[in-house]
Amino acid sequence: LYIDEFTRAPNGIGTFTLLEELSTLCIQDSTDMIEELGNLTELRVLGIDCCTEWNVNGVEKSLVECLNKLQKIRTLSISMVDECLGRPSTSP
Repeated sequence: LYIDEFTRAPNGIGTFTLLEELSTLCIQDSTDMIEELGNLTELRVLGIDCCTEWNVNGVEKSLVECLNKLQKIRTLSISMVDECLGRPSTSP
């Protein structure tokens, strides 16, 4: 699934359990998207734009736990960015 920096990942992406590639996932101040990502155990390629402080709302711990579940990952890219363009905040 190719997502550019102006497109938000769909809600419920964690149900795409056979997905093997996710080009760009924006993680903001919520761990909800990270928890869904942990269900994508067939992922081989993953790109993450992280636009939050690592220690905000348990993001760092959730991301590490999530990545531990993704045993088939071959290519992983994590970028720290100032903002996720075109994406509303996932904070409640």
